[in-house]
Amino acid sequence: MIVSVIKYTDHACAFGRDFLPNPLYQVQMTHECRPGVLTTYIAGIQQFLKDRYAEDESYPQNLHELREQGIILTITGVDDPLNVGFVQWRIAMCTDHDIMHLLNFIHHYVAYEMMQDKKLKDIVIHLSGPRTFVKPNDWTVKVEIQESVPFSPLAAYPPNGTKVILATIEVDETTTICGMLFGQTYSLKDALEAHGMFGTSMIVAGNNEYVRLFGDINTENDNRVQWLIDGLTKLIQNSVVQLRVANKPGVTPNAQVQRLLRRLGDIPTIFVVS
Repeated sequence: MIVSVIKYTDHACAFGRDFLPNPLYQVQMTHECRPGVLTTYIAGIQQFLKDRYAEDESYPQNLHELREQGIILTITGVDDPLNVGFVQWRIAMCTDHDIMHLLNFIHHYVAYEMMQDKKLKDIVIHLSGPRTFVKPNDWTVKVEIQESVPFSPLAAYPPNGTKVILATIEVDETTTICGMLFGQTYSLKDALEAHGMFGTSMIVAGNNEYVRLFGDINTENDNRVQWLIDGLTKLIQNSVVQLRVANKPGVTPNAQVQRLLRRLGDIPTIFVVS
């Protein structure tokens, strides 16, 4: 099993009022399951919670109580209203609490499954993320720490709903770009408007979406370039963003535009698709 730890946003409230004003982490786990296998997996988690609660009543006894303790289980289905490209049946857990609380839960669950099935002795959990995520001394499952993240956070559903934060950039002229921000942006509206990203309704992927427009940005203007970068990072609480880039027909971006796109692509929270 590979467990991929991803910081989804600096401020979980960006994804709804029900979240705490803490960083929100997403943890993805490999196994692309078919629905029947997935049902068995969920049943296994529910049985684990039930058995664990019988031993320790401070432990959540079902998925609802698990959510109340700050761990959200998401299962990626077929809905993809903005064509993000989710991986169907990908399982993820999110938390707006201490990330080690979630990792300990995963460890306890895997150790439980190993007790149920002796064939699972060779399970290894890979914690892909910063070196600060070290395994506690009382973990019984073998753990390997990796610094690279093998999965895109956009492979799984976000912690709330099916919409993520998306941005588009179109190269209009050799030095000029335009674009917009849309998707899961409502909770960020005040900061975006104060920054000068004003909104309007527009049809996106066949849906009526409220979008925030960048306007024309001359990539030779350092202030405007920084304005855009701030809008795609600090203003949205360093949340995960899918950035879609397209060239207007007949337009070839110059070195300045290409430099900006590389700069955006180097930002860990921005995932560029062309």
